[in-house]
Amino acid sequence: MHSFLFQSLTAEQVDVYQNIMTTILSEVGGFFFLYSYGDTRKTFMWKTLSTAIRLKVMAKSWSSSRNHDKNGAEAMDVNVQDPPRSYGDLEGA
Repeated sequence: MHSFLFQSLTAEQVDVYQNIMTTILSEVGGFFFLYSYGDTRKTFMWKTLSTAIRLKVMAKSWSSSRNHDKNGAEAMDVNVQDPPRSYGDLEGA
């Protein structure tokens, strides 16, 4: 889903997305205000960002549970693929 959403962003939206995601992944914090006139796909941008952020949270949970369970199989379903580990991996998700 994230891959489809990301590929549908305009060039300007990709710049905004990359700026926000770089800040989130670097864990330095920041404040962003997404504002524009009507019909500029703000909701679409929000869906794309929130999907990427959820993937990041899932990746942290996955990593944390693998660290607590040596086999990994009890903590997570063995059929789940490894989640993305970096911003670059999110682009292809």
